[in-house]
Amino acid sequence: MYGVLALAGIVGNVMVLLAIVMDRRLRTTNNLFIFNLCVSDLLVAACYDPMSAVSVIKARWVSGSVMCSVAAAINVVSLMESTMAVGLIALNCNCRITKPPGVYRENYRFKRCLAMVAASWLLAVAIAVPPFIGFGQLGYDQYLGACDYNFHSHLTFYYYLTFPVFTVMATNVVVTVCYVNIFISIKRSADKTRGDEAMQVTIHRTKHMFVIFCVFVVTTLPEIVMIILDVLVKPMPPELNLFAHILLLSNSSINPIIYTIRQREFRVAYRAFLTCTSIRAVKEQCTASQFEMNPDRKYISEADKLCIAISTSKIEDDNDNLASIEGDDISTPV
Repeated sequence: MYGVLALAGIVGNVMVLLAIVMDRRLRTTNNLFIFNLCVSDLLVAACYDPMSAVSVIKARWVSGSVMCSVAAAINVVSLMESTMAVGLIALNCNCRITKPPGVYRENYRFKRCLAMVAASWLLAVAIAVPPFIGFGQLGYDQYLGACDYNFHSHLTFYYYLTFPVFTVMATNVVVTVCYVNIFISIKRSADKTRGDEAMQVTIHRTKHMFVIFCVFVVTTLPEIVMIILDVLVKPMPPELNLFAHILLLSNSSINPIIYTIRQREFRVAYRAFLTCTSIRAVKEQCTASQFEMNPDRKYISEADKLCIAISTSKIEDDNDNLASIEGDDISTPV
């Protein structure tokens, strides 16, 4: 399972990162935060999962106690950064939906977005530091077959509640408030936005981000519950602990799948680099297939539907495209 998660996580997250790099339309402030989320997920898939797979095969940790602590710290940093990345995405969506466009552009300038991402990484690293200075301990867990929190140290549980759990729960509260605020705002303006195609696209993408958040909660909450029960109630069956841990790691591999299923722009970018063609060529092929389509056909393939949707789309990407940046300004592509 660790090996499967590593392979799926590496391939999936690299595809998302390449899609954003290759396609100018995907270089938006919102996708900057998605890019950041994929980087943190890739850190787990490329570093933590393979080392855990080797330790399972060997039935022991083979790289020494220091590397075990480092591997566990990578897992902590990535989980904390993923948590905060989901929070940043929710705050971005909340401002974009509920505030005037000028307020959104002012608050989400490119340099400010980079500062938010940098601050989240610094905080994630800071959360992983206490075990290295004596407050808690990281080590090998034989039931997980991987390096994680070492709860044989009595301070580890207090560290876990003070930093990781508090961060996850606080972020969940912030994100929940953001999406409730978004849905209330959309409901109040339903009559005005019913014919606004751009707003409908924004609403669709907000729902997409909410799905990502729900998946994150479902994959992270079981491990938190299992650890609390383990320490405060009674030891849980090792199989349940292992299941919760693998479910936690699966979040790094699930996110790219969500992007593929729900976002047309990402699927176009995937089609481009999987067929070794440019984004422009794929769009031209889409346009050509639209005009060459036989009107007598009784059905249209999913690929043709995708091409038509892209070639006929007149909606720009929420006025926050980062393809052309001059100084601090975020300009909308023509």
